[in-house]
Amino acid sequence: MTLESAQGEYLRFPTLAEMRAIERAAKRAQAEAIGRLFAAAGRQLKEMIVAGASVPARNVRRTDAAPRDRSQFSTKRKTMTTLFWKDALASLPPSVQRRYAASFEAAERLEVLLDLGIEAWGSVKHAIAKICQAAARAMRGTARILDGAAHRLLPMH
Repeated sequence: MTLESAQGEYLRFPTLAEMRAIERAAKRAQAEAIGRLFAAAGRQLKEMIVAGASVPARNVRRTDAAPRDRSQFSTKRKTMTTLFWKDALASLPPSVQRRYAASFEAAERLEVLLDLGIEAWGSVKHAIAKICQAAARAMRGTARILDGAAHRLLPMH
């Protein structure tokens, strides 16, 4: 390359087609990076769910004050295990206890479902926060790359 041809190339700006190609490539790279982050976060979430499902019920720390007699995860039962609900049913007059026993059992099952839902939401919320943090980090990195490319491609004023 001679000095004359080097001087001719010095002020060459990219064409509109080249700028669009650079922009498409940057968007594609950004989308692929975000896709990889979501895939990794999904794998981590799956691992967390699998790991959480394998924990025995006796190792799960309860957040409520009501003690449990048996496993909180039993699905088919007709007797109450929570002392609170047993005491509440026992506080009714004996003449109406049979009539409301099913309602108290249903209330106890609903309480267990609510506890599980709250615990699950805490895990999901944490996982979503981590996904969003990773996505934001990736977007900031991509923005820095695009900003650097723009500075290299645009002439200095």
